Amino acid sequence: MINRQQIQAEAERIYQAQQAVRPQYEKMGMKLPAIMMASAAEISRHLLTCAELSEQYKCRLSADALWGKSVAEITAVAEAKTKKHNRRAGVRALVAKYGHEAADQIVNKHSGRHIR
Repeated sequence: MINRQQIQAEAERIYQAQQAVRPQYEKMGMKLPAIMMASAAEISRHLLTCAELSEQYKCRLSADALWGKSVAEITAVAEAKTKKHNRRAGVRALVAKYGHEAADQIVNKHSGRHIR
């Protein structure tokens, strides 16, 4: 379940941290990262979107890595992670039932691949 107050508090913390570092960037004449130009509300919306999609697709989405991406792009990343996770379901079941070495032999026998 998504805790909106916790997300808003996290967004405010991120905003304050970015604003504390902003004068150093400006003093050195460096280009500001996109997150430094965002308001606390924009950061909160992004964190909330990532949390909702993480819950919907049952995968972990890093809000840091996905900053600046649209909802459609974040959804595509979540779908790709879910598909990748689901493709490994058979291997996880074999490892749970027979152990890693036996599962590796079974997979190698049928597909020619080795498991991690």
